[in-house]
Amino acid sequence: RKNPKEIAAKLFFLLRKFDKMNVDIILAEGIEEIGIGSAIMNRMKKAAGFDIEKV
Repeated sequence: RKNPKEIAAKLFFLLRKFDKMNVDIILAEGIEEIGIGSAIMNRMKKAAGFDIEKV
């Protein structure tokens, strides 16, 4: 949670992996939308088709 660059690298890797595995549902914790966090959250929102459930 404290290293946004590491989060970004792992997120993109895992999204590609999940896509290859035909995963239907991904549960992910959001991060603060500041700096690279904005890019991370934007990518997560796009990957979700902007269909996001807050729990």
